[in-house]
Amino acid sequence: MSETKQKVNTFLVNYSCDFCEEGLVLSRGIALMSYPARYPHKCNVCAEEYIFKCHYPKYEQEVVDE
Repeated sequence: MSETKQKVNTFLVNYSCDFCEEGLVLSRGIALMSYPARYPHKCNVCAEEYIFKCHYPKYEQEVVDE
């Protein structure tokens, strides 16, 4: 096999708080041992708590068409 290269754009994806609509929801750095795993998060303004299937903030990449 040989290596190939593609250009990609990288995006930072944040989740805005549904409760206060001002803060960002950030991961608390722990995982709940369920299947599938769940990740507790907390708003950095109002402290509203959430549980998601992924971490926020997260990175997404998309291939650039040339």
